[in-house]
Amino acid sequence: MTANLPLYFLTNLRREAGPFFFFLLVTFLTMLVMSKLFRTIASVSRSLHQALAPATVFISAIIIYSGFAIPPRYMLGWARWIIYINPLAYAFEALVSNEFSGRQFLCADLVPPYSTATEQTCKSKQARTPGE
Repeated sequence: MTANLPLYFLTNLRREAGPFFFFLLVTFLTMLVMSKLFRTIASVSRSLHQALAPATVFISAIIIYSGFAIPPRYMLGWARWIIYINPLAYAFEALVSNEFSGRQFLCADLVPPYSTATEQTCKSKQARTPGE
C-alpha cells in the first residue's frame, strides 16, 4: 500500500483527487481479495510446499487472463470463463476506466502520412479532458 503514492504520481496518472482516491480504494480492495484467496489455498494445504504448487498455477492464470496480456476478444473460448472469476481483471478494468474516462486523445501526426493505408496510428498524442 505504501508504494501506491509514488507509483501513482511517477506514472503521471490523473492529477485529481477523485481518481487518486479511487485508485487507492481499488488497489486496497484488490490486496485484500488476493490475500484472502492465497489464505484459502494455504488453509487447505498441509505444508508450505503443498500450497506453493496450486498458488503458482493460480497466480499465473489470473495474471495472464486479467485482460492485459491477452485481450478478452483473443482469449480461447474454453478459457474465457476465467476472466469472470478473476479479481485482477475487475481491478484492471476499474483502473483503466478510472484513468481514461472523459478523455480525448487528439492526433498531431498520422503514421503513415498517406490516407490510402488500411491502418494508421498517431505519432504523438495529446490528452485533453473535455472543457479545456
